Amino acid sequence: MSLTTQQIITLQAAADRIIPPDDESPGARASGAATQLIAMLDGDLAALKDDYAVFLTQLDLEAQVAYGSHFAELSAEQQDVLLGSFRASAFFNLFVEHVHEQFWSSAAGMKLVGFEVNG
Repeated sequence: MSLTTQQIITLQAAADRIIPPDDESPGARASGAATQLIAMLDGDLAALKDDYAVFLTQLDLEAQVAYGSHFAELSAEQQDVLLGSFRASAFFNLFVEHVHEQFWSSAAGMKLVGFEVNG
């Protein structure tokens, strides 16, 4: 099973709320961390793909119920409120961990901690 286009869009938007872009960082999406996480769901994290699909579908459904729009179309504040409602779940914490792993192993993340990135 592959993630749907909407699930991928939701994952990218949610990842950008975990590591948002700012003056010093491109954020999770622009750094490639979200794309790498999606790729990992076809590799080392394949066993979690169904769990990701359920989480992302639920997050988008909650956005539609609460605000009448897809998660990715909401304001940052609205997205944060919805993500906050998932904070107690173990899967949400795993998602946060995965976003951080992919971000800090990206060229942008390594540059932020002072590693020289060549190539």
